[in-house]
Amino acid sequence: MINSKEAIKKAKEFFLKLYDGYEISRLRVEEFEIEEEDFIITLGWNEPREPTAIEIATAPVGNNLKPTERHYKTFIVNNDGNVEKMKVWEGYNE
Repeated sequence: MINSKEAIKKAKEFFLKLYDGYEISRLRVEEFEIEEEDFIITLGWNEPREPTAIEIATAPVGNNLKPTERHYKTFIVNNDGNVEKMKVWEGYNE
């Protein structure tokens, strides 16, 4: 039987293996819950997106920062540390 810290680690490891090679940043635990014998863990991260025309027009000269979009997925981790399910959430701009 694993504890909550180990369940979060398992969810992050699963996520990073699944998204290996993708440009992501700010991977964080957004929500955590224990339901019966499962750990329900929502992870959030940023991905780059194309800037809007207004963002391009109003960006300071030399600004190389790319706008990002926040995404979420919920992972169900069982007591043995296996990820049993992944749910996809819609992203939104920060």
